[in-house]
Amino acid sequence: MANRTTVIDRLDRMIARLSKPLLPSDIRDGWSEDGRKAILEVLERLRTRLQSDEPLTEAEKRLSISRGMDTWGVLAGDLLEEGAEVSNQLRELK
Repeated sequence: MANRTTVIDRLDRMIARLSKPLLPSDIRDGWSEDGRKAILEVLERLRTRLQSDEPLTEAEKRLSISRGMDTWGVLAGDLLEEGAEVSNQLRELK
């Protein structure tokens, strides 16, 4: 079962990666600069919420990061997979 620290650690890795310029492999996976900025903002807000002691809302627990990435045109890659795993862990959090 996931805990907040585990999810925050995963978010930190994703945020660090998306805080850097896109790699050619990221662009092949469907990332654009606009998509990178949009998803980075979502992840940073989620990280802030997880750092608080307040329980997540039902909407936050059901957040589908990979679906958001798909909306921005991301079709493949390890960040897409990591986003899906984080979303699954959010549902497990109490």
